[in-house]
Amino acid sequence: MVKITEGKRYAPTTQKAARGGGGKWKLDHLPDNSARTIFQTDFTPLVKFRVGATTDDPWQPLFRKEVQVLVDEVFGKGKYVVQDNDVWCGLVCNRRLLWHLLTLPM
Repeated sequence: MVKITEGKRYAPTTQKAARGGGGKWKLDHLPDNSARTIFQTDFTPLVKFRVGATTDDPWQPLFRKEVQVLVDEVFGKGKYVVQDNDVWCGLVCNRRLLWHLLTLPM
């Protein structure tokens, strides 16, 4: 007879561990291929439009709740849950930083 028991769940202790040892969040860290595609085609332009239109300080990071509203709008309410410093927040932060650096005068 085989007895099946629930194993311990792995909870990363650092951000680097959560990224699989990587130095920054990548699209590969998103939950699935469709999320990666939609992130690039729909989500990223929406974030750029919304943040650019509503933020007085473009360098101010978005709060988790703000990112969750955007994720819900694009992917459907409750499909993905945004946590502080997770892949969603990390990728949004990285994209915003890149946009701002590209618009700085040379």
